[in-house]
Amino acid sequence: MDCIIRNISNFGAVLEVVSLVGIPENFTLVIPTDRVRHQCSLVWRSERRIGLVFELAPP
Repeated sequence: MDCIIRNISNFGAVLEVVSLVGIPENFTLVIPTDRVRHQCSLVWRSERRIGLVFELAPP
């Protein structure tokens, strides 16, 4: 699912999405341009944005 990263840190991120339908509680966020993958847990959701926490901070 495509999204826009609105905010990102070593601990989590805020993503803008088209729809909340089908977004699971746990998933892998893949950022192809940076060649990064984060295991994530959903923390909060609003109409078009979700907040997530990374399970492990990157090295």
